[in-house]
Amino acid sequence: METQGTTIGRGADSAKETAHELATSAKDAAQSRAQGLFESGKQSAAQRLEGVAQALRSASSELGEGNQLSHTARSFADRIERFSRTLGEREFTDLLHEAESYARREPAIFLGGAFALGFALSRFLKASSERHHAGAYSSGSYGSSRLPSEAYEETPSLGGPSYI
Repeated sequence: METQGTTIGRGADSAKETAHELATSAKDAAQSRAQGLFESGKQSAAQRLEGVAQALRSASSELGEGNQLSHTARSFADRIERFSRTLGEREFTDLLHEAESYARREPAIFLGGAFALGFALSRFLKASSERHHAGAYSSGSYGSSRLPSEAYEETPSLGGPSYI
């Protein structure tokens, strides 16, 4: 004969198993989405990195052969070029496992790099967004050539903003 405790225990086990299945499914879906985004953007990123490497090589040649800065620029160009090739040739899961392994070996460097990358990405996105909005306002697509902050002025007689 089953007791109430046995029934509750089975219900808890069933709920725990369902929660685990849902978590696994969500993790798989997120990983699949990330992999799809990575694959679609990796060739573009690799080409851009090649462009950066070429620009560094050009700057290096303009600085001259005996210059320490020229040598450093060439060295960075070589590293960026190698990374670009690696990025284009490797699969998402391989790079993910490599990043996990590096994070375990060098957690401080990994976290510092992640912070710096996040900061740089946020600045890039903010600058891109501001440039996009400024271009939209100056092109007249919103009916005004003014930025949102310039779209009103204080009205002394009413003590509040007056939209112009």
